[in-house]
Amino acid sequence: MSDWPNPCIVCDRELENAIGDSVGQPYAGTAFLSGGHYGSTVWDPCSEYRNLRVIVCDTCLIEAAKAGRVLYEVVAPRAPVVDQRLWNGQEGRE
Repeated sequence: MSDWPNPCIVCDRELENAIGDSVGQPYAGTAFLSGGHYGSTVWDPCSEYRNLRVIVCDTCLIEAAKAGRVLYEVVAPRAPVVDQRLWNGQEGRE
């Protein structure tokens, strides 16, 4: 699947692979996986073996953060969310 595209789901810009022929590992973008979501009317397969992957380019992610549409969470294993707030577009760059 090395020829699998890495388009941004927002702006449709095609991103290069960050690591060789890796699928869904874009350079200048982030891949998000969902194994399902309770409440979705289109994606909740109730299986740990199936995922959807979407890619958002860094530019669209920063613009969404500026608009207050990205939630930042700090979670601990087997614990509830420790911290939850809007992402400022900077955290996680370290």
